[in-house]
Amino acid sequence: MRALIVANGAPVSIYFLRRLCESADLIILTDGAANQWDPAIAVPNAVLGDFDSITNEALSQVPTLTRIDAFNQESSDLEKAVQHAIDKGAASVTISQWEGDRQDHQLGAVSLLLKFRSRADIQLATPESYMYAFSGSGKIAGKVGDRLSLISLGHSPVITLAGVKYPLNCEMITPGTRGLSNELTAESAPIEVTDGVVIVCHFTGQP
Repeated sequence: MRALIVANGAPVSIYFLRRLCESADLIILTDGAANQWDPAIAVPNAVLGDFDSITNEALSQVPTLTRIDAFNQESSDLEKAVQHAIDKGAASVTISQWEGDRQDHQLGAVSLLLKFRSRADIQLATPESYMYAFSGSGKIAGKVGDRLSLISLGHSPVITLAGVKYPLNCEMITPGTRGLSNELTAESAPIEVTDGVVIVCHFTGQP
């Protein structure tokens, strides 16, 4: 199952949200996101949170069956939404509207990539990019010229990466800027990450 979570961050275009909804089996809004939600995009399966960010007008439009009250103050509404999606059986979770003017909230969203990485494929999406945690072996698919950054946020992983402008061959990436602003030179870039986890930032340039 593929889930889409729309958070209460900076709004994105209806076109982008509609595209994400079309590939989602489960659509979850955090309560504040319901304030600006256009029902013409899609009907959400759930509106979840402690309902301290939603307006009375928006709250009155939320059907009882889709409202999920989650009052645990030990975690954010976004984390509770991710947990709910996984509990419902989601193997893939895309989070939209996670950016905004609260830097702590943005860093918290990135940390969720690490917390839940063993339970589902989690990605933070913007109209121009996708961000996710990665370890093991695989491939990064994209277009020639796509910008790619690899960031270590803790234990320094060892990375081998081909199909890019600046290949890596069993190189350790420590916290810092060593892995920023690479570029795809092929439509498929083989990657292997051992001894840790790396945050992959893939800039597709497609709004």
